[in-house]
Amino acid sequence: MEISNQEIIGKIGESKAISTLTEMGFKFCRADEINTVGQSLMSNTTLSEFDCPNLYLLSYLCLQYFHCHVTAQPCLNSSPQFFSFNLKGGTPASLGNYRNMENKGFRYDCANKMSNVAILNKCGDKCKIKVCPIKSYLTIDHYISIFPGLNRMLSTEDGIKGLNRQIEDFEQTMGRESEAKKCYNYLDTNHDIVDFFGYLGSKKKYDKHLRSHPGRIDLFGYKDEKYYCLEVKTNSSQLSPWQVIRLNWMKEQGFASAIIRINLKYPNKEQLFELYKSSTMEELIGILKPALSIEEFELSDYPIFHDIIPSTADVKFYNCRWLSLELDIKAIYDKRRNQDA
Repeated sequence: MEISNQEIIGKIGESKAISTLTEMGFKFCRADEINTVGQSLMSNTTLSEFDCPNLYLLSYLCLQYFHCHVTAQPCLNSSPQFFSFNLKGGTPASLGNYRNMENKGFRYDCANKMSNVAILNKCGDKCKIKVCPIKSYLTIDHYISIFPGLNRMLSTEDGIKGLNRQIEDFEQTMGRESEAKKCYNYLDTNHDIVDFFGYLGSKKKYDKHLRSHPGRIDLFGYKDEKYYCLEVKTNSSQLSPWQVIRLNWMKEQGFASAIIRINLKYPNKEQLFELYKSSTMEELIGILKPALSIEEFELSDYPIFHDIIPSTADVKFYNCRWLSLELDIKAIYDKRRNQDA
């Protein structure tokens, strides 16, 4: 499949951004490839400064709050081998490989549930020992990933009835208040669920924004003990609503959010394509000489998206309402196991 002109421009922009950041003394990694805690154990190309500083604590709490589907239950193993891969042939090319590791090493199943522990803040004050940018990023990343589906359910009468029936079923089985019901404590009594579909005004606009979903951030950066979330935009490219939500959230959590603007001029599409085919990326940048500027993210520059910026309570509620399903299932599993004992 032939690469598009827009893809070429994007590749040039990102390459220029990365080379400039390197010259400026930044350490960095691709943020759009990070899905869980423990990424610094999964790949040599991730940024350890952005990872969780206490993975073993998360593994212990994971076993406490989530039902473990791994037969060997590696969370019970305090050995350093739990956090090593020892893979034959080196690091796998994609996260999909981690799902096939059987009971060895840092399984993707474990990493995903450990991430959920952090997102739900089940480690409480223990997680506040050291700044944890990956916790903040995964919290907003999970919110955005589930928002379209859960929002549509919460914005309709039938959807709300269905979720309430789910809560009732869990409570009847457990004989106590479900974790799902507790999630509503995050919302004020007068709080309305933001109807994203209604806000956009038409299905056509909704579908347009959904095409840019989940709108992940390009890069994480680290320099002089400061953490950066960086989005690269070339020429007229603009932030999607999801990227605005992400950058604003990270800024509110105390991390630097910025847009790297690349201004790229080229003769025409045909010549750009020929240059791309016949030149290395370094040569291409040398020929086209794209200009770069770094712009601090300011929410005030994006007034059109102000109404869909989630509050801290919104993010906590949506994440809790989605992930509480697993917590309630764990409680039911434990109850039945104790009854059978």
